[in-house]
Amino acid sequence: MDSFAKALQEIQLKEYDFYLLDDNLGDGLGIDILRKGREIGINKPIIILTALENRERDLRAMTLGADDYLQKSHLAITLERSLRYSYEKYNVKNDLTLREERYRNLFERSIDAITIVDTSFIISEVNVAMSNLFHCETKDLL
Repeated sequence: MDSFAKALQEIQLKEYDFYLLDDNLGDGLGIDILRKGREIGINKPIIILTALENRERDLRAMTLGADDYLQKSHLAITLERSLRYSYEKYNVKNDLTLREERYRNLFERSIDAITIVDTSFIISEVNVAMSNLFHCETKDLL
């Protein structure tokens, strides 16, 4: 699609497994669509395609959450690999998020008192059961 407004409308639908964004959409920049996509919670791979090499914009896109920034002149060589790597990275991140949620629920809902300390023995977290054991607020134990 060649319109910034149309790309913005499409990304807000959150319907796709991958997003390939042209860096120059005529009336806007793909990097702005990238930013909006990440702001609204799209965690699927987003790859920016560009006609011109621009290291500064490449680094900015990666900082904003692009999975890759590819030159159109090299797509025959790089696109398949980039899609494969980006999707694998998405799957790993998604799996990690699910595991974090599972362990967070175990921590928060446990009837056993649990304290998390760092390597300097500084308490970073306590669960509700620990607060109940000491009859105080969780924040008072940190």
